[in-house]
Amino acid sequence: MAFLVTALRRLLMVLLLSAACPAWALDSLQFQTPGADKDLRRALEQASLLLAAQRDKATGVPDLLSAAQAEYAALLGCAIILCCAIALWSRS
Repeated sequence: MAFLVTALRRLLMVLLLSAACPAWALDSLQFQTPGADKDLRRALEQASLLLAAQRDKATGVPDLLSAAQAEYAALLGCAIILCCAIALWSRS
């Protein structure tokens, strides 16, 4: 759960950087998943729209902003589902 919070914070930084300086906003993008196993990390990296934008050398603000917002929404949705599942599981 902590890695989701960290990922969401990093996405917010990317959003701010992409609006301020689009040409180099993804130059220092790092994908960190402390505590996650290798399979989960690999799955998250493969699903990451921001990492895909970095690989494609996207620099346009609309493209980066769109990717960051979509990734944020996906991670937030996963976090909500995970929290609900944990809450339901703890009740039983």
